Amino acid sequence: MEMYRCVNCMQEVAKGERFCSHCGFDMERYVQPPNVLRKDTILCGRYLIGRVMGHGGFGVTYVGYDLKLEVKVAVKEYFPSGLGSRSNAQSNRIQWGFSNTEYQNWLEGVEQFLSEARKMAKLDEVPGIVRVRDSFQENQTAYIIMDFAEGIPLKQYLNQYGCLDYRACTALLLPLMDSLEAMHAKGLIHRDISPDNVMVQTTDAQMKAKLLDFGAARDIGRRRSGKSESIVKDGYSAPEQYMEDGEIGTWTDVYAMAAVIYSCLTGKRIPAAPERMMKPAPLDMEGIRNKKVRGILEQALCIRAEERIRTMKQFRAALAGAVPGRNRLAKGLLAAAAAFAICAAGVGVYAVKPWLPSVERLGTGNANLLCNAGFAQKIGEHMYYIDGDWNLHVSPYDRVDDRLIVDSEAAYINLSSDKVYFLHDNAENPEEPDSIMEMDFDGTNVRTVCSAGYYNDLQYVRYSDGKEMLYYLKGENEGDGLSYTLCRYDLKTGKEEELLKEKAVWYNLDGKYIYYTVLYPEGQGNAIALKRAYLDGKNSKVLNDKDFMVVGFIEEGKIYMVSFTKEQLVVCDLDGRLVESPMKEYAEQMNGDSLSYGNGWIYYSPEDSGEIHRIRTDGTGDSVIYSGDRVVNMSYADVNWLWFMTQKTGGLLQTYLLYCDGSNLIQLEDQ
Repeated sequence: MEMYRCVNCMQEVAKGERFCSHCGFDMERYVQPPNVLRKDTILCGRYLIGRVMGHGGFGVTYVGYDLKLEVKVAVKEYFPSGLGSRSNAQSNRIQWGFSNTEYQNWLEGVEQFLSEARKMAKLDEVPGIVRVRDSFQENQTAYIIMDFAEGIPLKQYLNQYGCLDYRACTALLLPLMDSLEAMHAKGLIHRDISPDNVMVQTTDAQMKAKLLDFGAARDIGRRRSGKSESIVKDGYSAPEQYMEDGEIGTWTDVYAMAAVIYSCLTGKRIPAAPERMMKPAPLDMEGIRNKKVRGILEQALCIRAEERIRTMKQFRAALAGAVPGRNRLAKGLLAAAAAFAICAAGVGVYAVKPWLPSVERLGTGNANLLCNAGFAQKIGEHMYYIDGDWNLHVSPYDRVDDRLIVDSEAAYINLSSDKVYFLHDNAENPEEPDSIMEMDFDGTNVRTVCSAGYYNDLQYVRYSDGKEMLYYLKGENEGDGLSYTLCRYDLKTGKEEELLKEKAVWYNLDGKYIYYTVLYPEGQGNAIALKRAYLDGKNSKVLNDKDFMVVGFIEEGKIYMVSFTKEQLVVCDLDGRLVESPMKEYAEQMNGDSLSYGNGWIYYSPEDSGEIHRIRTDGTGDSVIYSGDRVVNMSYADVNWLWFMTQKTGGLLQTYLLYCDGSNLIQLEDQ
């Protein structure tokens, strides 16, 4: 039987077969558009051409098949609109219609097209980017051969499934921003980020995104016309891409990525940049309830490039640290806005001024890794936890299914000797301030302690001199969304005190010190620094400003943290010097979204595994205690209970309570 290949999936099909037996594609009714390569064309004696996938301003993309390697590929053809034509009934050669000067510009455009391919070929190690396999000239034009990215465009995904919530959006796009940051470091700018060029790949466990068409659209345009005549996409291209001499940089991609996120969250496209420049007006933020997220997007979408968030690293950090109501959990260990939660076991390690009071009690009575701390707590006969819709519940300890909703849009549960403290996010009323709340153990007598723009990372502290304080990070509606003012509130006097002269990204306490991280502005040395100060904010000292960010806990004189460059959990001493980790065999698996610590055990979820492991800090006892959907957040509640949240494809959140040994799994409501 004579065999051919389906022009859609490139699997073998019998001659005369109308519907592909593999993908169901109607091959009989499909007609190749005019002005493109004929289907079944073989380029370079090796690449079989199938259907057209896309036809943009500077080229055509085809489904292809590598006859040598026997794999499906994507084929990009350089074919700027309006410059040439072909009659594919006669020949695949492009007939160019331009003057000698235009011809020279076209030759330069071809070279730029191939140059970009060569640069992209050096990015094989960067995840989230479609790999380049080959490039060559033929048919009086140029071609790039790339890996084929299965999935559907983000634009189609949004049309089919609707808007994403903030958690699903960041889970999908933050890894892509890591890839863009890596490419920016190599001197490459995408210039064409849009929902058309983001491919969504779905599995039973999670969604992933790959970035397509990383290329030379702007540079090609410049070569062709002698002006900054970039191929733009209204609603996604930055203002400078419309200007003759607009300066293109990392901030250009920041604008485009922010516009993509805006579309994901609202289902709308922002006005084209020229319209925004001619008629300045506030962006329509309906559908984005949280004030902080609004502020971050507004700054990333600034018309003036110099006022915009400048780097993808800064933008990613802001988004990762934007924990609105249902997303108070910072995303990703590699986010610059990393959390740092320290165990009370570190009390008394350092000698401080004897007249300074020490911490007698931390409200979070256990040690938790990351800012996932405080999303489930247990004291006496009561269990406190947050469900998938960020409602706070109090329940009898032995009957967690007997739930009483206390508050919605809540986070950071902290316990004193007789009160429960938590944060409330006014997401339903974005113009209203957030609040720090107090209630009795049984969920009664709920009151507002204080309110401000927004809060993060609440800690209850009782000092050795009897004073009771609330520590927290405070932000305002305006600002860069990257850093916060560290404050403490005296529960007896009602006085608030700002502790540090600099803004903090994250903080935590041991018995005598504040540990915190700062994010330096672009160009001012290393971006992240771990610092330490007295509990009153005085005498701050840099502990580490190298390649890592402390995102862990202190236990027996060691700090467990994640290295930014190594992308894994490492261990250092109390002065920030690296020491050999007893968990080095498992360290690379501890760089994902979900980590927690309690009672000598680290709980972690290896990326893409859908599992929860636990291991002792001495490196022994590693075991799997849960297997299912992708774990996105985790919080140690007490010696018995672990709280965690999973995410299904499409963004559906599911919340569980689990015994720390893996037994007695309790499923809460789907949200």
